[in-house]
Amino acid sequence: MFLILKGKKWAKDIFSLLLGLGILFAIVTIFGNSSFNAKIPMITMTFIYSWTFYHLNFSSDFKAYFNKILS
Repeated sequence: MFLILKGKKWAKDIFSLLLGLGILFAIVTIFGNSSFNAKIPMITMTFIYSWTFYHLNFSSDFKAYFNKILS
């Protein structure tokens, strides 16, 4: 996270890739054959990871996002 905050593009790209894989894994798990209680954490994970992915990649200034989280 520190390297992303400093503006390292490679760190942002790797973090985005990991977030994307996490979102994909959560979506596959949501539609899998399991009980609803097992799906609740995956739904939460999908929401939080998607929100982070959006702010990291599509926000005009993602440093403002991190400043809001850290303060």
